[in-house]
Amino acid sequence: MLMKKLFLSIATFLLSMGVLFAQDSTDVDAPPLENLDGYGDAQATKRFCTQKVRNLTPTKLYSIGYEVQGPFNMSSIVGEPYKNGNFPNLSDSPSDVKVKAVHGLQLGINYPIISKSSVIISLMAQYAESRFIVDDPKNYSLYRNLNDKGLRTGGVGLTVFKPLNEKRFMIFQAQADVNGNFSSSQLGDAFGTGMTVSGAVIYGWKKSDDLMWGLGVTRTYRGGESLVIPVWYYNRTFNDRWGTEILFPARVHFRRNFSAKSLLQFGYEIVGNSYFIQNQENVNSDLAPYDALQLRRSEFKIRAIYERSLKNFMWISAQAGVRYNYKFNLSEENGVESGGLFNDKFLLETKIGFPVYINVSLNIVSP
Repeated sequence: MLMKKLFLSIATFLLSMGVLFAQDSTDVDAPPLENLDGYGDAQATKRFCTQKVRNLTPTKLYSIGYEVQGPFNMSSIVGEPYKNGNFPNLSDSPSDVKVKAVHGLQLGINYPIISKSSVIISLMAQYAESRFIVDDPKNYSLYRNLNDKGLRTGGVGLTVFKPLNEKRFMIFQAQADVNGNFSSSQLGDAFGTGMTVSGAVIYGWKKSDDLMWGLGVTRTYRGGESLVIPVWYYNRTFNDRWGTEILFPARVHFRRNFSAKSLLQFGYEIVGNSYFIQNQENVNSDLAPYDALQLRRSEFKIRAIYERSLKNFMWISAQAGVRYNYKFNLSEENGVESGGLFNDKFLLETKIGFPVYINVSLNIVSP
């Protein structure tokens, strides 16, 4: 609650300053790294490439949205390493648990603190929550924790777009998030065990006003655990109507521009992180004696996103699709090393249905 109030205070101050100085714009679930599109190119003696291609989705400077997932079933089984009888409290979940909905507020800031032709540095901040409405948790500890507290993420970061000349550029991005079911009184534990740090470095080429691409490496938690993998950055406008916006493997979108103030995207994004779970159950619960755990969460959001200008720099974004669960598994806090994409050392392995979802947000975009 404390983090949420602090975040809202910062967002309100920056939003008021942004509205005061904003200009008309006709020029966004996306990055870290989608903040690389859309700030003006100041004149300088040496010429540098800009950070966008023609018709690119406008950068969201400030965003407030709400997401709702439809109903789905959930079931958990004890992980193989814990079926040896040494963990008598662990048990499989009841088979008929149903989640009525998952919903939550989403806030975002992506503000350029330095914007020159030679470098652009943007400050990022985010808050997102997932509030679970479980029909009947049936005294199963994991489900009771989700129903009573939900999951929250708050984070800050920086993105640097550094053009080297008219044809080459580099991108640096770093972000720290605090994730979990913590309350304000548990922030100390959350910072100690619920913080994740991610980042990326990309070297790229801008071939024309319609094409820029690059290769790099990222440390990410989108797979639910720490992974270091290569990335491919590719923004291309084929003509006045069609284009792509890609940061593979994290997300791939195809873009259909209807006008300078209206567009549609369709594709996917991988979302996820590792969440600190403070177990509040008594000593006889199925998760005893564990009181601090890690929930490894990773999902594919397969979706369509429609965005249009409401007035000048104020845009609305509406997306709909399905969320495919790749991982929703529980680990000991420090007892299990990350096994990457194919880690099978979990206390509990949870299967989730294939829920539909909708997300609506209001955004102030860059001039």
